[in-house]
Amino acid sequence: MAVYISLLMVAVVALGLVRYLETHAVFYPSKDIAQTPSVLGLDFEDLYLKTADGERINAWFVKSRIGAATIIFAHGNAGNIGDRLLKLKFFHDLGLNVLLFDYRGYGKSSGHPAEEGIYKDGLAVYDHAVSRSDIDPKKIIMYGTSLGGVVAIEVATKR
Repeated sequence: MAVYISLLMVAVVALGLVRYLETHAVFYPSKDIAQTPSVLGLDFEDLYLKTADGERINAWFVKSRIGAATIIFAHGNAGNIGDRLLKLKFFHDLGLNVLLFDYRGYGKSSGHPAEEGIYKDGLAVYDHAVSRSDIDPKKIIMYGTSLGGVVAIEVATKR
């Protein structure tokens, strides 16, 4: 009986350690947004989107004059959307609309990052994109770097 109790205690500690590491060692959010697209001379919409579980996700929509397609940009782990301006400008200069968003707990987004949560964030952003009259739902590109790659894949498999 003591062996089973010991195993149960080890399992509980291991589960707690996994949860701790997920929130403190996997995600590196930054709350301070140093710059916005306006420093590059780009007009943008500052959006707040609701997720299925009630979090508020901050996103920027930069419309292209050409607007051939829209790229939904899921950024990498550290920092926030304010750290991705050069890549945003690169996509914009290619003639793409850019919808760049922060995950929960990053930048001005509410909540705390967790794997299932950031998937919900990506889905909320995609659903917002397809609901807009100025975005062609048939011309949406999911793009993710590093951590954003798994978010982009999750959105692609669900939508």
